[in-house]
Amino acid sequence: MSINRYQKHILVLPEDDANRQLAVGFVQHPTVRPRSLQILGPAGGWPALRDQLHHQQLPGLARFQNRQLLLLCDFDERPTRRAEVLGELPATAAQRVFVVGVWSEPEDLRTALGHRGLEAIGQELADHCCQPDPHAEALFEHPLLRYNRDEVARMAKCLRPFVIAGAGCR
Repeated sequence: MSINRYQKHILVLPEDDANRQLAVGFVQHPTVRPRSLQILGPAGGWPALRDQLHHQQLPGLARFQNRQLLLLCDFDERPTRRAEVLGELPATAAQRVFVVGVWSEPEDLRTALGHRGLEAIGQELADHCCQPDPHAEALFEHPLLRYNRDEVARMAKCLRPFVIAGAGCR
């Protein structure tokens, strides 16, 4: 299935394959509407992610007003990474671009949680968006994820109505 570019949708641009696996797990959650989002191929690192944002994705944001963009990246323990990206964008685009990720790298989160895979973590993160699950809330309080709190709240206001289906949503 593919998205309809003229209806509300989100493109997910992962920095690397580990971030792509997190996104795939999220999409596999039973309450996520798969036609509302599309996971793009991994950018191939932080510089390539920024390059794709500016040269490929910003023109699409301008053309398709119902498009949102999620950059899923490693923060490499750099507290200014989100502000760097959003600060480079025109205000109208910055409102529709979200930057989230693991404080260091997804593999560190997998190790810290003792998980079998990144897709399983992605599904647990989707639980946070879909139902009042105390474990999912605790997951977003993990030291490698908690700095995303404000961005996730901003994202949920914009995206939850068309990405998440079902009465189990809060």
